[in-house]
Amino acid sequence: MTGKANKHSARASAAAEDQLVAANAAFGRRDFAEAERLLRVTLAATPRHAGALHLLGATCAQTGRHEEAVTLVRQAIGLAPRDASAHNTLGIALRRLGRFDEAIAVYEKALALDPKLVDALGQSRPRASCPGPARRVARALRGGLATAPKVGGCQT
Repeated sequence: MTGKANKHSARASAAAEDQLVAANAAFGRRDFAEAERLLRVTLAATPRHAGALHLLGATCAQTGRHEEAVTLVRQAIGLAPRDASAHNTLGIALRRLGRFDEAIAVYEKALALDPKLVDALGQSRPRASCPGPARRVARALRGGLATAPKVGGCQT
């Protein structure tokens, strides 16, 4: 690569990181439309950006597009397989789709990568009114988590 190409690549990378910081801020404000816009700009310039793919997947999950979230987060994991947070996000999307066996396997992988990782969606134990699969997710996670995730409308 020439010096000119290196400078262009460095500028593109810096711009992508700036966009990602802005997208993270928008996501934190729950401005999911702005986060998605910024992430799509980032990915247009750097399509193999694991962080942008992960955050776009999380954004899709937050807006109810769980199948799209699964696709995007799996792409992110393909690029950064040791990212426990991405595995956790994938588990959330799978769980929301009712794909509990897959979610359990993904949560177990996330916990193997980072035993301190806690799914921030839930803080309590299963209720009797929760469906059986939700209780199974909670039981499977109890070995590695002090708290368990929320499944559907149930705290597990």
